[in-house]
Amino acid sequence: MTIFGKSWLLHVTEVLGATSAQNLDMIAESIGFLAERGREAIYDAEHYFDGYRADAGYALATLRAARQAGARSLVLCDTNGGTLTDDLLRIVGETRAALEADPDAPAVTWGSTRTTTRSSPSRTRSSRCRPGSATSRPRSTGTASGAGTRTW
Repeated sequence: MTIFGKSWLLHVTEVLGATSAQNLDMIAESIGFLAERGREAIYDAEHYFDGYRADAGYALATLRAARQAGARSLVLCDTNGGTLTDDLLRIVGETRAALEADPDAPAVTWGSTRTTTRSSPSRTRSSRCRPGSATSRPRSTGTASGAGTRTW
């Protein structure tokens, strides 16, 4: 089961009207509710890349909250679709390194972040975030429109 949570502090305060701590509690409680009932909990980090650019520490805290509560998968979503490929690769790498550096945290499977290349090969746009297994290398596929898709 997938829980969507806010990773961008701007949306936490302006859209949800919550504090940063309340948001982390909501993420942990929602994921924990599912995990305690034997469900496979997937945490979809909405606006992750925007949130990471604004406050990397807080965006990572949302993933840690979900992970500690029992999330089995983490999905990093480029919800607005404006992340350039180089930034996407850098942020995914930094995120993995930060979370894998915590030896006491439970293991998790990385979800996929899908981006579709449009007109310029350096621009990306969110196609749809779907859970899946991650690899350390992108897997490229063609689409009916001819645009390529990278799945992480």
